[in-house]
Amino acid sequence: MTAATTEIRRTADRDERSRLAAQESDEDFVRLMGAEWGRRVIWRLLGSTDNRQTLFATNATLMAHNASLRDFGRREITDRAMKLCPELYVKMHRENR
Repeated sequence: MTAATTEIRRTADRDERSRLAAQESDEDFVRLMGAEWGRRVIWRLLGSTDNRQTLFATNATLMAHNASLRDFGRREITDRAMKLCPELYVKMHRENR
């Protein structure tokens, strides 16, 4: 076996481990959203990201912090939920009106 072949196998193994970890993470998120208590946890996390608040602050550092919180909420919670389990995301909103 050549060094190039060995490197190709390592890369393939690493890619497969990454794919499996991402799949497991998605399954965990759907399982969390599938439980009433899990939706409450996600709702609290979403609330802590100040998703619906204005980004403006007179301090630039605080404004950057607010933007990063909002981005996390949008990317890691809202977008992920809408991709993986949109019906449960809507259900979570109905439960928390």
